[in-house]
Amino acid sequence: MTLIGRSSTGFREAFLLREVNVVELPPRASSGGWRQRHLVDLAMLLPLLDELEPDVVHAHGVETLGLAVAGKLRRKSAGQRVRVIYDAHEHVAGVDRPDPTWRLAMLVEEHRHIADVDGIMTVSEPLAELLQERYGLREKPVVVKNAPERSSRAAASGDTFLDVRAECRLDPDVPLLVYSGAVAPARGLATVVAALTQLDGVHLALQVPNDTGT
Repeated sequence: MTLIGRSSTGFREAFLLREVNVVELPPRASSGGWRQRHLVDLAMLLPLLDELEPDVVHAHGVETLGLAVAGKLRRKSAGQRVRVIYDAHEHVAGVDRPDPTWRLAMLVEEHRHIADVDGIMTVSEPLAELLQERYGLREKPVVVKNAPERSSRAAASGDTFLDVRAECRLDPDVPLLVYSGAVAPARGLATVVAALTQLDGVHLALQVPNDTGT
């Protein structure tokens, strides 16, 4: 497995992360208009794919979808079959960013390339249904939940983990909202908290990553 990402040094960097080969490539300066400036464009990526000759390319988010498909088509012209898996992290049409052109650019990117992928995975059943409906997919995307890992300290203790409702000590008939992910203004958590004042008896549980490393 090779993990390809963006270099922060301006140079190609390569190192080993446990058993995974990591290659970081410098981004190319955007030469296009408003749409191109939101896309990931890595210098030397396509030649690197020629070198690696991958069987599967995993597009980690919509920003990398066009690159993955370009690599697939390039390898196809060389007589090699490469499968692309699109990992759709979010409902692009519902994302609120300070720059509204990001959403439009990503919708164009998703619409342009999603028919060329060989498989789609996403993070929740509702998002899988939205993707299937929007793009007329024959199969619903596979759901792999993007949830934070349990702390290593708790795992090492051998404790038995309960479900969220049990850990919150809530009876089965008590309404419960669960959010899993990072805490940031763009995630809309302030809206959910404000809505709780109108939702009598509803509880909110947050499952968030532990950024302290403990």
